[in-house]
Amino acid sequence: MKAGKIFLLLLFFLFILLIQGFNALSIQTDKDSYFKGDQIKIQGQAVEYLELSITATKGNKEIRNLKAGPGIKELYSFSYNSSCLDPEGEWLLTARDANTTETKKIYVSSSPEPGKNYCQFLKIKFLSPSPTKYIRTSSLNISVEITDAGIPVSKAEAYYWDLEGRKNKLFFVGNGIYSMKDQNYFIKPDAMTGEAEITVIAQAFAEDKFHGGEQPIQIKIENAAINLEIKKPLGNDFIYGSPIRIELEALYPDGSKPINATVKFSYGKEQNIDFNKTKDFYWSEIPSFNLKNELIAIEIKAEDQFGNKGKTTLNLSPLGYWYFILQQNAIFFIFPALFIIYISYLSIKEARIFIERIRLQRRKRKLIELKKKLQDDYFNKQLISRQIFYQQSENYDSELDQIEERLQDLAKKQEIA
Repeated sequence: MKAGKIFLLLLFFLFILLIQGFNALSIQTDKDSYFKGDQIKIQGQAVEYLELSITATKGNKEIRNLKAGPGIKELYSFSYNSSCLDPEGEWLLTARDANTTETKKIYVSSSPEPGKNYCQFLKIKFLSPSPTKYIRTSSLNISVEITDAGIPVSKAEAYYWDLEGRKNKLFFVGNGIYSMKDQNYFIKPDAMTGEAEITVIAQAFAEDKFHGGEQPIQIKIENAAINLEIKKPLGNDFIYGSPIRIELEALYPDGSKPINATVKFSYGKEQNIDFNKTKDFYWSEIPSFNLKNELIAIEIKAEDQFGNKGKTTLNLSPLGYWYFILQQNAIFFIFPALFIIYISYLSIKEARIFIERIRLQRRKRKLIELKKKLQDDYFNKQLISRQIFYQQSENYDSELDQIEERLQDLAKKQEIA
């Protein structure tokens, strides 16, 4: 009795598997390889609905898409008449229904008969673009010259497949030249980087039959540089004790704005601090009261979700109260009087210390000005080499450290005195 129940249960599961196999999606063709001009017969079975797409494997070029709505339950069949307007090479047939996806690969080539390879009679010569490098967000024009036995062709159908695999029409402009109609092709910020291919294909009627041609061109796509335009501060100075507010825009080379870019900045020991983002710009504030160096170099970096990057450096110097007084030449009126009054209360030793401190402070200010000019010559004007910049910066920093140590020693001596 128990064996009989097990047998019936196995029969039930076998029946379910048979039903599922009968309703499973499938795709078949009458052959595995074809010549341009052949009819490609596709058949199989699907459940509920069917999406059928034909693409060329290289470059994912679109060839044909077919959708059939609800009502398809079992078998389907479809025929596609290939022509000289189809790309040569491996094709991928993809079928999708409510449950799954199936694929089938075939190969399409030109006629093998000598002298009858009509789909290669037309010669296509690229006038633009050139086989060179292009950055994301740049634009290029697609223009070709089509000839048949050296004679310009004026009544051809011409198309190109762009970097996303879409098929687009080219228009006759005269003397065998076919080009894009209104605007250039825009390379998107998320375009695949590396080697890429743009293919042009054409067909024209001549000598009672269609002549065709196909020509690819190889280009290289590189990441776009994100430009960081500083809106604030307007100059290279900040008031010591007040927050340093930075506002900037992040832009692609074509002037458009990245949708999801991350902008960070670093200075001193503070690393990778995020900027705040508004609709129009990025901003942040840096407290200046705890800055130890008189010169502050702020490195700003940006990166979008597609790997496009950009960076810049903002060099700022402080404007404090005494520094402002010195800039306004008040030192020539106030300091001599204060110096005379003060020197009368000091001993000879204290006077020497005071004079030495004045000399060192003047040298310190001079070195800071020289360092600012060095940074401007390297980062902005690019007048000096990297080696000279780093060597001279090291010399300035070394002398500034010596001056600072000497000032501290003089301060201690003055306290003792």
